[in-house]
Amino acid sequence: MLKPIDRSRRDGSLYPGSSKTLRDFIDPKHLLVRVDTNFDFADLVQFVETKYDPSIGRPAVHPEVLIRALLLDSIYDVGSYRQLCERITENLAWRWFCYLTLEDQVFDHSTITVFVERLGAESFQELLKRLNEELARLNLFSPRTYADSSVVEANVRTADLGPTELTSEQFAEQATEQDGVYTVCEQKPVGPEEGKPASLEFRRYQDDEGQLPLSPVDPDARWRKPTKHRPAILGYKENVIVDKSGFILAREVTPADAGDVEGAEPLLDRLPLEPKSLCADAGYRAGRFRQGLRRRGITPYIPINPNQQPSANRSLTTGGFTYHGDHVTCRQGQVLASAGFANQDGSVQYVAHQADCQACPVKAQCLAVKEKRKHVHVSRYEYEFRRADQLNQTVAYQREMARRKTVVEGVFARLDRLDWDRARLRGLDRVDCQGGIAALAHNILKALTKVRFWRRAAGAMRVGSHLFTSLTSLLWALVAVVLPLPRQSPSLSKPYSLPSLFQQVVKTVLT
Repeated sequence: MLKPIDRSRRDGSLYPGSSKTLRDFIDPKHLLVRVDTNFDFADLVQFVETKYDPSIGRPAVHPEVLIRALLLDSIYDVGSYRQLCERITENLAWRWFCYLTLEDQVFDHSTITVFVERLGAESFQELLKRLNEELARLNLFSPRTYADSSVVEANVRTADLGPTELTSEQFAEQATEQDGVYTVCEQKPVGPEEGKPASLEFRRYQDDEGQLPLSPVDPDARWRKPTKHRPAILGYKENVIVDKSGFILAREVTPADAGDVEGAEPLLDRLPLEPKSLCADAGYRAGRFRQGLRRRGITPYIPINPNQQPSANRSLTTGGFTYHGDHVTCRQGQVLASAGFANQDGSVQYVAHQADCQACPVKAQCLAVKEKRKHVHVSRYEYEFRRADQLNQTVAYQREMARRKTVVEGVFARLDRLDWDRARLRGLDRVDCQGGIAALAHNILKALTKVRFWRRAAGAMRVGSHLFTSLTSLLWALVAVVLPLPRQSPSLSKPYSLPSLFQQVVKTVLT
């Protein structure tokens, strides 16, 4: 069962007869005070309350309190949930942020682990979606978006993982493949001092040669080499789509061996706005991804592979063939029709009629010795590559590619500081939960840097009022140097708006 939070209790007196509260010992400019003031966590986590039975079980810690604790864990990069509970116990600001008084006992670290498992990755995706909907309502997002991915190291020990001792023939004969994972039963040698015979164990490998062993404690982690100059990492891949300001619009964790396009395609359906453009690196150059963006009305600023350039298709350029979308024509005007569906590589075969080729006067230069009719292979995304070749020569493409590097690197640098450089949990679903909390904390901190996001509290409005009063007084004094006006503005107790100020100037001049 779930009890509501007594939100006034944390601001009560520390002890009977005292006027001091816990808030009095916290700096008013503290980061947690600004986060608590500007974000409505009660509305954000309201859907989570449906996961609790209202009448069965012991009273549970409210999900808003645990979400706040997870945000503390991410923002301040705490090493573990056990250390998080210890620091909440010692820190007054953290206690106040989690609605705990000095007398309240901090929940156990296992409560956070059970809470993460109860919610799952879908709930943390919903939390980010709800936050982004509120930020989109405040017009904080830009329609210019950028996609990228980064490898996150798994929470496993890889020093004990070695390649198989079987030969390539033995491994190919004994291994069984399922979903891209090869499982084989191997003998586990035991030292002679133990006096036990060798035992058998099942080992899993990522490749068909037994050189990439997978961890038995985290079976979802996969090997990936981030760059050419860095060693391979066993882990996961964080896929994000961010906007021009660096807000994370959508994200998802995939195994490290998954392609960039495979991780980015589901994110297009989760965006809180309709983007005008999407810029990405060469990992997203697939033709089907370009076509999907164009059908959504999104301009793709993505580099093209040299093999995707129009001049790279030698069967078209050297033979004098012209591609028309649904058919190909030769230099003699004959039509080559499609011979079937696209192959696995995305190419379509176009074939001419044998009678046309045999009667062609240039068949000796066009056909091979044993070839009866001409065959031409053209990518089904040929038009997409031609559009990309023209688009990538524009100034807008150069500008977006230069901006993408700055924006994306800034986002992943912030995520590294938010404890998202290494997975703490194990399993694809749990690791995705950790990434969801990091993205939530990232957008919250990013929103606090935007001036138009700030709530105009009474103190802020008074400061702005005094500032505007000084500016109007200065403007009045400058005008009074030229015109016969009094040296002081008519009223400094109430600031003038610019239209009313000029009306007063005109009225004084006319009188």
